[in-house]
This record gives sequence, structure tokens and C-alpha cells, in this order.
Amino acid sequence: MEGGAAQNNAEGEDVVTAVPYSFARDYLEKKWRLTNIYRDMAVYVCFLVMLMFYFTVGREIPSNYFFETGFPGLLVKQKIPGLIVPKTYYDIGSNGEWYPWWQSVALPTSWQLSPQDPTKPLNRYALGGGILLGAARLRVIKVRNDSCTVNSDVYPPPDVMSRECFASLSRKAEDTTTFTGPSGLTYRWVDPAVSPGTVTTGEVTTYHSGGFTVLFDFQDSWENISAKADAIVQDDFVSMLTTRFVTWELFAYSPPLDSFVSVKLFVEIPAAGCWRPWQQIRLFRARTSVLTGQTVYDFFFLAFVVYYVQRWIWGWVQRFRLRPFKLSVVVGYPFELWSFLDLLNLSIFVVVFALQWTWWGKSNGLTMQLPFPGRYPGELEDILYLYSAQCYLNSVNLIFSFLKLLYFLRVNDVLSVLGRTMANCQKNLLGVLVLFLFVVLGFSMTATTLFAAGIDDFRDVGYAFGNLMRMLMGDFDYLGMRDENRYLAGLFFWAFEILALFVLLNFMVACIADGFDRAMENQPPNLLWRQIENFYANLKKATRDDVISRVKLELYTPHKFYLKQLEHSLGVHFANVLVGRDPQKPVLCVQKSDLQEAVNNTCSGGPDSAWYDDVWKDLVLHYTTDLKHLEDEDRAQCIQNGEDGVELAMADACKAVEELHLSVVTLHKRLTHTLNLTAVASKAPPLESAGPSLVGGSSRNLAVATPSSPSGSPSVPRLVIPFPA
Repeated sequence: MEGGAAQNNAEGEDVVTAVPYSFARDYLEKKWRLTNIYRDMAVYVCFLVMLMFYFTVGREIPSNYFFETGFPGLLVKQKIPGLIVPKTYYDIGSNGEWYPWWQSVALPTSWQLSPQDPTKPLNRYALGGGILLGAARLRVIKVRNDSCTVNSDVYPPPDVMSRECFASLSRKAEDTTTFTGPSGLTYRWVDPAVSPGTVTTGEVTTYHSGGFTVLFDFQDSWENISAKADAIVQDDFVSMLTTRFVTWELFAYSPPLDSFVSVKLFVEIPAAGCWRPWQQIRLFRARTSVLTGQTVYDFFFLAFVVYYVQRWIWGWVQRFRLRPFKLSVVVGYPFELWSFLDLLNLSIFVVVFALQWTWWGKSNGLTMQLPFPGRYPGELEDILYLYSAQCYLNSVNLIFSFLKLLYFLRVNDVLSVLGRTMANCQKNLLGVLVLFLFVVLGFSMTATTLFAAGIDDFRDVGYAFGNLMRMLMGDFDYLGMRDENRYLAGLFFWAFEILALFVLLNFMVACIADGFDRAMENQPPNLLWRQIENFYANLKKATRDDVISRVKLELYTPHKFYLKQLEHSLGVHFANVLVGRDPQKPVLCVQKSDLQEAVNNTCSGGPDSAWYDDVWKDLVLHYTTDLKHLEDEDRAQCIQNGEDGVELAMADACKAVEELHLSVVTLHKRLTHTLNLTAVASKAPPLESAGPSLVGGSSRNLAVATPSSPSGSPSVPRLVIPFPA
């Protein structure tokens, strides 16, 4: 780091009087940026709190759950009487099982278990005190028996076998012909343009609100309802061949919750013949005068949204003013990460308020005074879908809004580790993700080919993709895959697990771990309590009205535009050049007076002296801290270099000792061999190889004695062998 200037105070301590210009410039840019972030965060926290209340106010979620699983739960959980094998609604596989469920479960639950109040005959209560509204509706959508053509190569001549063909459901193939059953009841097709209600989205396709319809008035007696049901069964209203969609639908109102519930129990019958029962139970509210207070709150929240919309637009305008000739920078502003997230979030908020105003208008246009007439209240479906769309979009907004907190957490080194990690690894991680998606997509298409015939989760590429993602989490049915294709199931399963789980997912983990290491390598040590203390202090400083008024920053002026002016002012007024640690490298330094003069020239009026004292003290503290951190790094590097040098020298010494040891062992073997040859030459017994011994500490000769004679005189002259130094 470039050097500053210091002098001794009265106590003999060093006091920094000047800091390098580059450090002061970077510090001021960071300070103004963080100050704006702190101020925006204080406003955004208020916005987030209001969003949570906006999302949850008026929604008794636990009570809604109990209401949805009460009366509607009886319709789908009861055992169907009269069947050899006990089944529930979800086990229905033909019209022979649907009729008993409808006659013995659906109708009795709505009439016999929901008796009328004798004193108030217009009310029929469902389980939990819910009031059944108007009439229930049985609706069927059929296809014609000539809606498709048969293969003439397969079929015999028409005079031998009928060529009836029942196609998949489409407006062209739909049957709209009025017919009369054996019971005498006439069934007319109702055009969806005049039929109350909206579309129903199933798993196979989407179904309109029309079709052949029969109403069951809740004010009617059980005897009449039962007789009409018997006639419908006799007429085979839900035909096994022509029916493609059948639904039993009704509405109820809960006075304690001031909410409506829609119950749709429908079965889809594709052309292949499979029966797929589903349920759609949705609880919703309609706007009435009771919600006036909530409406006022919604307008306050709308003001927050408008504020952030014009903030986003103003930021784009300022980007153009700063760099009007850099078209790529101006056009790229909406596609920057945080700008794009804000744009997406605000766009959804605008759509939500448009839906809310439509919901208000639809609710105000309804006559919701009880009792409802004896008809199906299909107009409530419009309110249901508008209300549900608001809830779903607000759920997405909650996710985006909480993700925006990561932008503000950048001011804290500890809490910003996630953002810095993802920024470091985003390029490598993106490449691995693309490879991962390609691999899963390829295996999804393969799984559809291998297992779609017998496993529901592999019936198309979309379902197979989701099922393979669950397989990575350990949710899979290997036995079912093996039963469907015993030859290729094992190869498919282990190839996918090894490539997608063991290889690519671990690649992702490695990319994130590498980004985390790079994010933490230059992280200065700091205690958590110190981080929290600094965070609170900076937030308090940034939100003080007196500081904001003294700085006199425009509300929508970006900090970079302001700092550009300030940097120009600093370049004009900082004329004192001091010498840093390198005598050959002059360093431009900044004193407190230079900072004061530069800020006063940039901001008309300027802050008072207390503000300068605070800023200068913080600037010097950061400079000395960073300088000490660099010195600690230099010291640690020197120690590390010394340790590396010692380890290298020890490694060289060990290598030399090992070489010396090998030389001694080799010499010992040669001496032993020479002595043995000498003993053989003198016809004496060979010497034991006990190893050589040095005679004397300073002698360089090796003396070897042969065995003595009984008289004590040696029989072989003494052998002296020079020992190399």
C-alpha cells in the first residue's frame, strides 16, 4: 500500500495526518455507496414488512386448511360401498365404479349429512357450518362415435364390423347433439359461451365450462335428488366409450371465515381408456364492505410499489446521462443482475394490482346476498381465479423480495459471503449447469422410451425430467423400473446415477467450493459481535436526518455521478505530494483540510466540522487497519518463506546423509569380501562379518587381526587397510 504521513502527538504516539489519494478516493466511493445502500435498506425493510402483511392479512391459513379438508375430504376419502374390493374416489377406474361413488358418497354427503334447518329451510349446512350455495352441477363432455377414422387394412368390411371410432377430445370431435335417455330425461349440450364458470385445467388437457349439464338444487328434497340420480344411471349418462370428462362441482360459504370454497371432483378419460380422478378444492374471498380497511392498506402498499418503479426508471435515465455515447451500457442496464431482478419483481407487482382491481370490479358486480337461487353460481369461478392468481404471484414476489436482501447484505463482509461466492463461481457453475441439463434431458427422453408404458412418472419427457431430478435426491422406484424393463433398467439407473450424481453434481460442489475459497482468502479476521456492532453503527449514521441534510445529496443522484464530481474536485485541490515508503516513487496524499475543501466545492453549503471529524477518523482507522493487515501478511509470508527454506535445507541434509549411509554400507560389503579372501589365502577359517570398527577416533586406518596361535604369537601378519577420509 502506498505510504501516508504521520507525526507524534503529545503522548508520543503516531498520528496519521495524511493518507494516499488513491486510498482516500476508494474509501470515499465505498462510503458513499454503502451510505446509499444503508439508506435504501432502511426503506426496503419497511417495504418488506408491509409486503408480508399485504400477503397474509385476511388469510386465515390454518382455518382454511381445516375447512378445505372437512366437508370436501369426506367426498374423496370415504370407501365406496357395494364394491367387491374396497376403493375410494382416487381408485375409480370405470363408470361402473364412478356411479356407486356418486350415488352412495357424493350425493348423500351433500344432502343426508347436510340437513336443512327446519326453522330456516333455505339454509343447507355442510360439515363445519359451511352453507351450500345454489345447486351442484354434474357435467359431462363427450365425443362422437365417428370422430376418427379406422385403419381399413385392419378392419373387415363395414357390413361385417362396425367402424365406430372415438377420438381424443377436441372441439371438432366433441358431441353436441341433444339426446333423450330410456328414463325420459332429455340432455342438452350447453355452449361454454353461455355456461357459467371458467375452464378446468386437468392433467391431459384443458376443459371448457360447457357440455351436457344436470343441476341438483340444494333446496330440493333427498327423494327427488335420489330419483333423478337413478334416472341418470339408467340412461348411462357417463358413457364408457364417449365420455372424455365428467365433473361434480359445487360451492359453499363459511360464515366464520367469511370465505368461499370451490369443490371440483373431475375424472379425465383419455382416448386410450384410462380413468384419472382429480380434485380441485380452492378457498377464496370476495371483496365486500368488510374489507374496506384492507383496501386502504393496499393503496399505501401501492404507493411503495410506485416509488420503486420510478426509482428504477430514474436509475436507467441516470445511466444514460452518465454515459450517453456508450449504448451497450445503457441498453444493458435492465439485464444486470439486480436491475433485472427489480424489473421482474416490479412487473409482477403491477400485474398483481391489475388483477386485484379486476377482482374488486367482479366482486362489486355480484349479488352475494344469501340465499343463492337454485342454480350453479359459476360467476364465483371468475372471482376464484382472480383471487388465486394474486396469491400465486405474490408468493413469487415474496421469494424475489427476500432475495433482494442479498443486495443489501453486501455491506457486511460476513453476511455477503453467499453473494461473493456465487459471483466468483458463476462462469464455471453456468457451464456445468448447462452440461447437467443436457445430460438429464437426454436421460429423460431415454426413460420415456424405456418405462413410459408402465410407470406413470415416465409417461412423457416433462414428467420423466422431474422424476429423474427426484432420483438424484433418493426418491425412486427401482423395482418398478426393473419390472417394466428388466434388461436395461440396471444399466439406465447406474449410468444416470454415476454421470449425473457422482460426476456432475460433485463438479457443481467443487465450483462452489472454489468460489467460497476465493471469497474468503482475503477476508480480514473479525469477530461476529464486532461485525454486528459496526453494522448497527453504520446503519444508524446513514439514516440520521442531520447527516443526510448536511451532506445535501439529491435523493436520486447515483453515487458514481456524485463521486465523479468529487474526484475531479480532489484532483484540482490536492496539490501536496509526499514521499511514500519507496523514495523513488512519490505518492499523492490527502489531508483533512484537502477533503474538507473538495467536499465544500462539490456540495453547496457542505457539512459541518463534526461530519468531517467523523469521516476523517473512519478513513484513518480503515487505512491503519489495512496497513496493519498488509504488514501481518508480509510478516506471515516471511515466516512461511523461512519455514520453506528450513524444510528445503533439511531435505538436502537428509539426502546427503542417506547417500553417505549407502557409501558406508557398500564399503563394508567390500571389506568383508576382502577379509574373507585373505583368510582363504592363509588357510585360516573365514572371519564373521561383524562389521568394520575404527581404531581410535582420529585414525584413518582399519586394523584387522587374524586368530592367534596357542603361544600367543599371530600366525598371520597384521593387516592394515587404509580407510578413506
